[in-house]
Amino acid sequence: MKKNTKKIRLRILNNRECKILLFLWRWKVATTLTLRQELAMHVNFWNFYHLLRALMLDGYIEIRYGATSTSKKFALWHLTHHGFEYIKEELGELADLNYASTSLFHDSYVVAFHYGNWIYKQPMNVDLFTEQELKCVDRSNYPFWVPNTKVHRPDGYTRIKSGNKNMIVAVEVELNAKTSERYEALSDFYDDRKTIDYVLWLVSSESMIEKIQHAMMSRRSKRIEDHLFVLLEDYEKSGWSAKIVSGGKSKLAVSEFYYQLGANIPTNYVPTSSQLDPVTTFLKTVRSPNGLDT
Repeated sequence: MKKNTKKIRLRILNNRECKILLFLWRWKVATTLTLRQELAMHVNFWNFYHLLRALMLDGYIEIRYGATSTSKKFALWHLTHHGFEYIKEELGELADLNYASTSLFHDSYVVAFHYGNWIYKQPMNVDLFTEQELKCVDRSNYPFWVPNTKVHRPDGYTRIKSGNKNMIVAVEVELNAKTSERYEALSDFYDDRKTIDYVLWLVSSESMIEKIQHAMMSRRSKRIEDHLFVLLEDYEKSGWSAKIVSGGKSKLAVSEFYYQLGANIPTNYVPTSSQLDPVTTFLKTVRSPNGLDT
């Protein structure tokens, strides 16, 4: 793993700075707007941005840039090796010392789709376990409700505790098509794990939905209706208000689906006048006074 070779400055970080590093480890990447919404909504935007800049100049975090195949440019905050070493002891025993994103664009949509409206107010009966945690946390330390397996690692799990029942949703963000064989293996994985109630997919096209469902049918899956699909185009327009277009909960918005499962607060929560909508918060980069996009 490539280490940050820039000059670093050793210092004791305050509580908010440590929380920034921990958030970036857990979700891998974030925009400035995401970090501010999560950790410092009462702080002036540019004051918070300068706090991030200070962490960057001291070598704890960095800005990573990229562009998609359609020339969509993006910039995201990312942990450095120095930043990871600073918080490593707080993470407990790790099976993997990874902190880096291998696909910035994909991971930006994972945090947006998985965390979603709950960045504003996460219900007390909702728990999230990220792909980073699945990969790095020693499996003996997984929460009891997380499937304990190495066969497949989704982009995260959501648990909604409703009464004495746990509703488990696996999250899959699929922006580029894989082989039919890979989808057949995924079909078998979810068929074999009855504790996972639903699989919520974010996919780039209707043809991808057809390919995934065809693979499931070829494996004679009995759980096709438990796989719920949301189109990327719809999500980019509406966030969790986007409709599920295929599966047993089709025509429900993502927010309605979670609410139906038992989330304690309406998950179509509307941000206040001082807050931005979730899609903007998670995916929009901001032009800084210094000319940097984050």
